[in-house]
Amino acid sequence: MNNLKNFHNNLKNISNKIIKKNFNNILILSNDWLYYKRLHVVELEKYKILKKNILIFILKYIFIFLKSLIKNLIKIILSLKFYFKKQKIQKEKIDIVFVTYKFDSNYKISNDSYFSEIYKKLHYKKKKYFIIAANHQKNFLENKNKIKNFYELNKNANFLLEVDIFIKTFFYSLKYFFLALSKTNTFEIKFYLLFSLSFLYGNTLDNIKYYYQILDIIRKKKPKSVVSIYEGHALERLIFKAAKEVNKKIKTVAYNHSIVSNDHNAIFLNIKNKINPDRIVFANQLSKRIYFTKNKHKNKNLFCVSKSKSWKKSLLKKGNYCLVAPEGLDSENIKMLDFISKYLRVSDNLKFIWRFHPIYLGKEKKFIKKNFYDFDNFKKKIIISSNKLNDDIKMCKFILYRGSTLVIKGLMNNLIPINLDLDENFKNNFLIDSKILSNLETSKPENLDNLINNKNIKIILKNRKKILNDYAIINNNIKINYFL
Repeated sequence: MNNLKNFHNNLKNISNKIIKKNFNNILILSNDWLYYKRLHVVELEKYKILKKNILIFILKYIFIFLKSLIKNLIKIILSLKFYFKKQKIQKEKIDIVFVTYKFDSNYKISNDSYFSEIYKKLHYKKKKYFIIAANHQKNFLENKNKIKNFYELNKNANFLLEVDIFIKTFFYSLKYFFLALSKTNTFEIKFYLLFSLSFLYGNTLDNIKYYYQILDIIRKKKPKSVVSIYEGHALERLIFKAAKEVNKKIKTVAYNHSIVSNDHNAIFLNIKNKINPDRIVFANQLSKRIYFTKNKHKNKNLFCVSKSKSWKKSLLKKGNYCLVAPEGLDSENIKMLDFISKYLRVSDNLKFIWRFHPIYLGKEKKFIKKNFYDFDNFKKKIIISSNKLNDDIKMCKFILYRGSTLVIKGLMNNLIPINLDLDENFKNNFLIDSKILSNLETSKPENLDNLINNKNIKIILKNRKKILNDYAIINNNIKINYFL
């Protein structure tokens, strides 16, 4: 545990120091690898190479460098092809610009994962808004629905801009490569070497292009406020910077739609006024409290769309189905599949409904085939769901999770949370911040049956009201003024 905490602190201290020192530098602010978001298995995946021995580290470094260099040169050559895909943006004064995420080609305003409820209220109040979407998939501009006042950020630029970005990022890559060689601490040497490399791959190049597009849109739309999702990513800080570059009077609003824990980092980062949001809107009360305690932020600039409510009496559901809620990372899905398959080899008391993270949309079968070769043996006991979430929840009594916030939705519907605790170094379970018994826990498949009738289930159901008033995202306190 101490080794992991030291690793966590080293990452946090070095990355935060670089960002604070270079708060006006677009190239560094665009570097998503530099933003250490939190102590979490998903986040630590991108830093795991730092733990490799020096020989393996050097070999991986050379491989990634050559691969990134070739890929970027090819992209420059092909960039002429994308020049004519530029989307037209009309000049007009509007109230709000939203920056959201799009996960597939079926995106429409009513199914926006973050702001759909807010859009409804704005439409009712006849407020003008414009949506900018960052695409997590590769199907750029392949949207099945025609959407008014919508712009999808383009990962491609014209030839001259691609060349300009490449030259600048390559220069910074060399700059920090030589800085790494001047360090004496092994961890710092590796960190700065990877930092130098991260200018050539990942989201850095996309973020730089996104920044210029967002800047152009804000200039043309002249909004009163700009609203961004707030998770600790580089793009969020670029959005706030772009807004203030256009007009210092534009209000920058950060919306945290998920759960903030004590183990977060980048979201707490206090840089400079241009880069920090003017106000932050949280989806639940606990996140707001943790942020306030950690950052000592002025309370008048913090808001929440959820407020306490009277929940229906907790009832223990019947049945033997368990909803499985993995996060959007291959390693997490593999861990949970492995656990379930081991359980089903020794017991059949539970059946499972598996819900992939939205990022796997259309790739579910491919993933199963690649990572679960004997899945056919468990077809009757593991259902790969394509149903609506509420339909799956109705069928289930338990929910098996690690870091997924879907567990809150489960609790709202009387599902009993079971945390799969597979990590020796830290718990991948944000519910521990509630400070009361909120979930069952297991690390061994053979112990799962013992939890089905565990005496703590009654205590969890008794605590359910307090847990939900801390964590639940119920949108019963959305006020348009939060975003204007």
